[in-house]
Amino acid sequence: MNKKALVENLIRASDELDQAGLEKDAAILDDVISKVAQTSPEQQALEDKWYRKGLEAGQRDGWMTVEIDDISDQEFPDINEVALRHRELWEETDHFNILYGHQMAEDAKRLEGEDGENWIFTWQELRDKFWDGYEQTSGLYKKIQERRRGGAR
Repeated sequence: MNKKALVENLIRASDELDQAGLEKDAAILDDVISKVAQTSPEQQALEDKWYRKGLEAGQRDGWMTVEIDDISDQEFPDINEVALRHRELWEETDHFNILYGHQMAEDAKRLEGEDGENWIFTWQELRDKFWDGYEQTSGLYKKIQERRRGGAR
C-alpha cells in the first residue's frame, strides 16, 4: 500500500471513530495521520528538483513543444483532459524517457529502494511535479484555449 492510500484509509478510520463517539481516539489517529502524510526533506528536495526541471523544459526543451493538434476536442472536452493527454503522449516518447523519466525513476529508487512498489509512487510524485513546472512555462493551457477559440494551431 502506498502512502497516499494509507493516509486515505487512516482518514476514513478517524471519521468512523468520530461517528462512533470516540473523539479522543480519533484525535490520536489524526496526529498519526499528520506524521505519516509529511514529506521527508529528501523527497521534498527531489520534488523541487523535478519541478525546476519541468520549468526549464517548458522554456528551453526545443523538442518538447506543445503539440495539441492531434488531441480531439470532442474526445477530450475538458481542458484538463487535453493537458493530461498531452502529458501521456509525451511520456510515451524516447525523448521524455531518456532525458527525464529514467532519471526520475533512478531518483525515486535511490530514495525509496528498488524493492517493493514505494519507489513507483515516489516516481509518480516527481513526474507530477515535473509536469506542473512544464505546464507553467510552456503556455500549454493558453495554447489549448487559443485553439478552442479558433486561434493559431
